[in-house]
Amino acid sequence: MAQQARRSQVVATDSALTKINPIRIESVLSRLPFHALARHGADDIRIIEKDPDGRVTLQWEVFHNSKFGRPGPLAYKVDTLVINRAIDETGRPVPKMLPLGSLRNICRQLGYSSDTRVIRSALRQNASAWVVVKHKYRDVRGEVQKLEAEFSRYSIVFKGEKLPDGADADQVYLIMNDVYLSVLNNVPHRPLDYDYLRRLDPAAQRFYEILSYRVFAALASEAANPVAKIRYSEYCKYSGQRRSPKYDNVRPQVADLANPHIASGYFTEVKLVPIRAENLKTPDWTIMCTPGPKARAEYELFRRKRLIGPEVSPLVLDESQSSTSEQSFSAAELVNYFHMRAHGVSGAMGAGGKELRFAQDLLREYGVDTSRFLVEYAVRESAKTDFQMATLCAARQYVPRGLAVKEAAKQHSATKAVVDRELQEELQYQEQWETAQSRAQEHLQTMDPNSRNQLYEQAKRDLTEYTRGRRYSFVAADLERLIEARMVHKLTHRILTGGRSVEAIDWSGS
Repeated sequence: MAQQARRSQVVATDSALTKINPIRIESVLSRLPFHALARHGADDIRIIEKDPDGRVTLQWEVFHNSKFGRPGPLAYKVDTLVINRAIDETGRPVPKMLPLGSLRNICRQLGYSSDTRVIRSALRQNASAWVVVKHKYRDVRGEVQKLEAEFSRYSIVFKGEKLPDGADADQVYLIMNDVYLSVLNNVPHRPLDYDYLRRLDPAAQRFYEILSYRVFAALASEAANPVAKIRYSEYCKYSGQRRSPKYDNVRPQVADLANPHIASGYFTEVKLVPIRAENLKTPDWTIMCTPGPKARAEYELFRRKRLIGPEVSPLVLDESQSSTSEQSFSAAELVNYFHMRAHGVSGAMGAGGKELRFAQDLLREYGVDTSRFLVEYAVRESAKTDFQMATLCAARQYVPRGLAVKEAAKQHSATKAVVDRELQEELQYQEQWETAQSRAQEHLQTMDPNSRNQLYEQAKRDLTEYTRGRRYSFVAADLERLIEARMVHKLTHRILTGGRSVEAIDWSGS
C-alpha cells in the first residue's frame, strides 16, 4: 500500500513504548458493569441475555446498599486504580486478606484531596454492593466454568478495627469473598496502561477499558485499515451509562467519551454510523474507532511482553524462519491463538468440543504453519464484513480461499519485498510524523501572539463543533489540555501536508 494511504496508521516506536505502564486485570467480571457512571441519574444495572430457546445465558445484576448509596465514579476509580493495582502487584494467588495502605495513601494514589471521608464512603459502596450472576467463562486452563452465585466481592476493615485473626488493622484491608477470590485466581488477565487510566475521567476510562478488547483484535487482524467497532447500545449496557434514542443526545455523549482519546492519540478517528434494520425498535449506531499511535504502541509493547499472546505476520510466508513444530504446538494452543487474534483475549485455550476437534483436523491436514496462516486469514477476512467469529469453527468457510491465497503468495516472488517496502514506508513516515510533531510543539511556544490566538480559536471551534446540538461544558483544565493538543495536531498536519486541514473526528452520523 502506498505511503499516502498509510499516514493514519502510524507504527509505534520504542520511545513511545517506554511511556506505557502496564497493569493486568482479570478479563471476565471486569467486562461487566458494576458502577453507575451516568452523569444525570442512574439506571439499575441489570443484564439478562437469552439464547433462541429462551434459556438464560447471562445474568448480571448489581444491587446497592441504600445506607451507603450506589457505587459511582469515585468508587469506580478506587476499584480500578487502587484495588486492581494492589491485586496486580500482589500477583497470583491473590491472598484472602489484601492490604491497601492508609486512607490518605489512597487519596494520594487517586490524586484526590485529603478528605478521607469520601474515600471511606466509596470503599463502603463497593464492599456493600450485592451481585447476582449466572455466567460461563473459560479459565486459564481453557476449561469452561459456570459461575452462578449471589455475593458481595469483599469485606472491608479500616485502620484500628479488628482483623479476622483478632489483630488490630494498621491500614485498610480487604477480606476477599471466596467466590470472587476464585475468579481472580483462575481467569485470564489482560493488560492496560495504568498511567493512562489515571489521567482519564471515569466515563472515558470505561470507554478505554471496553474498546481495548476490540482495538487489540483489530490490530491483530492486520487489516489494511483496522477499525474497532461496537454498537452504541452494547456499549451503554456494559459501561453502566444511560442509553439515549436521540442522535442529538448520542453525538455529544460519545464525543465526550472519544475526545480525550483523540487528544492522546489512542484513536485518530471516531465515527457514529446509524444501524439500519427493519426489526430495530430503538435507534442504534455503530461506534467506529480507528486505532492511533498510542493504541499501536500499547499493542506492540503488550505483544512483545507476551501479555496478549504470540504474533506472526500473515503475509510473510518464509517458512524456513518458522521455529514451531507439530510436537510443540497443540490443537488447544491453536484454539487459544484464534481467540487471541479474534477477540484480544489470552489464556482462552479450548479443552474439548468442536473447536478442539476442528483444530486437530487443521493441524493434521495442513501442519502448524499453514494452520496458523488460515487462522490469520479468517480473522482478517471476517473483519472486512464485520462478521464476528465466536469460535474457531466459524473459520471453516475461509479455509479454501485461505489456501488459494497462501499458494498464490508463495508463487509470487515479490511478496516479501512488497511487504518489506511498505513497512519501511510506514517507519519512514513515523519518523517524519515525530519530527513534525516536535517542530509543531516548538513552534507553538514561539508563535507570535496574534497567530497563536488565531490557532487557539480554531482549535476551540473544532472542539465546540463536536458538541453542537446541546448545551455542553468542559472542566476548564480538560478544555485547555484538549485545545493545546488540538493546536499541536493542526500544526503537525500543516507541516506534513503543506497546509491542508485534516480533521480527526467525524460526527456527520452518516
